[in-house]
Amino acid sequence: MTKPKNSAEDYILEAIKLFGKEAVKDATKKYTKPKLGRRPTSDWRPLEPFLTPDIADWIAGKDPIQERSNHQIAVKFAEAHPEVIKDSVRDRIRLKLGRNHSQHRKMWGLTRSMIAARENQSYVVYVRILLQLSEINRDGPWDGFLLLAIRAINRYTDAYGQPPIAHSICILEDEVTALDPILKTGLLAYAHYRNTVEV
Repeated sequence: MTKPKNSAEDYILEAIKLFGKEAVKDATKKYTKPKLGRRPTSDWRPLEPFLTPDIADWIAGKDPIQERSNHQIAVKFAEAHPEVIKDSVRDRIRLKLGRNHSQHRKMWGLTRSMIAARENQSYVVYVRILLQLSEINRDGPWDGFLLLAIRAINRYTDAYGQPPIAHSICILEDEVTALDPILKTGLLAYAHYRNTVEV
């Protein structure tokens, strides 16, 4: 089999000619040495059972971080994993939950609360959660979802009167979609909304 031109071997031989065998050997050791330290660990999936109660609290209008501190969750998580060093795991989880002033945990809980509230909670709860998400992350899609929700509520009110408080936003959207196809959910609908309607 013919060796390809400009193979790794060719470059190494050229480097030896230019810098000498020892210099190339030292450089190879330096740049191929395995990185030291613990490999990055993804804890969010294992953390979900410990954070799931946050969803019900956000829906109920409570602040779960006041109910269960990041430290308390980190301790419980570490206790549930006896195969590792508890202090190390506790500190790592507390750091992840508290990163960016605890916004990471808030975003996790509120995003899942929003998804749950769309079909199973009052439209008032859904709007409140979207407002909370928008306050935390202005660059997300929350303002778009909020505009769609408000427009659906207004169209329902114009057509049928004040929406029953028990109605979810999904029910309201289903009722008014026939009146205004723009109100179909999704980012494409939001893009169309932004291009055709003045707020």
